[in-house]
Amino acid sequence: FVGYTPDIADRTYLWPNFADRSVFHSYPDGKSETILLSGSREANYPWRVRVHRLLAERFPSRSIAHGGWFDRQAAAAMPVGSDYARSLSSALIVPTCGTIAEEFVRKYVEIPAAGAVLLGARTAIAEAAGFVDMETCVFADESDVVDKVEHLLDHPDVLERIAMAGQQLAHTRHSIEHRDQIRQWFELNRAAAPGQRIVQPNPFEPTTLSSAEPSARAGSLALPAGLDRSILTEAGEKLSGDRPLQAAEAF
Repeated sequence: FVGYTPDIADRTYLWPNFADRSVFHSYPDGKSETILLSGSREANYPWRVRVHRLLAERFPSRSIAHGGWFDRQAAAAMPVGSDYARSLSSALIVPTCGTIAEEFVRKYVEIPAAGAVLLGARTAIAEAAGFVDMETCVFADESDVVDKVEHLLDHPDVLERIAMAGQQLAHTRHSIEHRDQIRQWFELNRAAAPGQRIVQPNPFEPTTLSSAEPSARAGSLALPAGLDRSILTEAGEKLSGDRPLQAAEAF
């Protein structure tokens, strides 16, 4: 977000996504799916489009159709709440990504909270949330995802260890009880002395008061902008360089 509004970076605070652990937990039904492919595969999910195709070609998998965001009847057929959590819990591995903007989407915590192994795109925000490759999740792309999944399926003890560690991380750091940033801001705002400002050095750590001058990209944005920002920057440079057709393609 701050990549689009850098002028207010020092006044922007993140209230990160979370999973309600009273809903997203291991269900007693056990594991009936190897890989569960869920979520939209529109063009703004480039990692998901590439990786889902490779997984579906090589491994037993089940796909949950996504009803989109604008058709109430289509969306009504999608599992939600505990039904959705049970679907995640029934799978050994569930992939997700943070869209072209590399966001911290809810699936990053819903999947491990439900007891499945999170297979995700490596992003700065996911690492800031505490996810570590082959410890609490699996980070991969099209170059190594098949090899990594094969390794996990050949070593069920490793797969189970990652699932348990990921669930522990999700339940102890990323449930709704750990999202009191709005309350923190309110109380710090009341307590601030003249000249002090609220800073959020890490999106998942407590906010604090500081008397230091804000930097150009202060606050929660010690994180790189997403892929969409890079593409738009490239498009702008091509437009400025009198290459309108190439700029139009990038835009």
